[in-house]
Amino acid sequence: MENNNTQSLDKVTFAYTYDAVAEVLMADSAYIARSLYDVAAEKPSVASIMITEDDEEFVKANIVTACTDIITRLVAYVDDDTQFDVEPYTFILRLPSSRRLAIDSLITHELLRAISAFVLARWYESRLPDVAMRQQQLYDAAIAMLRHDVFMARGKVHRTTTYF
Repeated sequence: MENNNTQSLDKVTFAYTYDAVAEVLMADSAYIARSLYDVAAEKPSVASIMITEDDEEFVKANIVTACTDIITRLVAYVDDDTQFDVEPYTFILRLPSSRRLAIDSLITHELLRAISAFVLARWYESRLPDVAMRQQQLYDAAIAMLRHDVFMARGKVHRTTTYF
């Protein structure tokens, strides 16, 4: 039987700066605050539920935690050069050389969504548990999409068939 695991692999780098992640976090938390403000009978203080520039220490610590958690879920595809100690937060994945390049942009998007959802889930744990649970679900969905995208990068599965 032929082994189809001999594809050549590239080390593909996905790097995110703190500013890029913080921009997404601030926008997402503003959308959440606005939606809660619209439906609340008594208007909540949105300042306590939005991430701002003043929350940099919390955000940085949780970005590193998010990256570490993501890596444990994608360990089969992660290269040893991946690092999160210093900015930019860098994921290096081993992907087939013959993949479609659109996969890279999908992975870039899903990694950012996963980091954002993870940090927001931690942010809302004590403030709004229902929102925290929803963000955790979004994180799990982003991880599932990442696994799917990485799997799709491998291309079609070819199985040998014997016709009698």
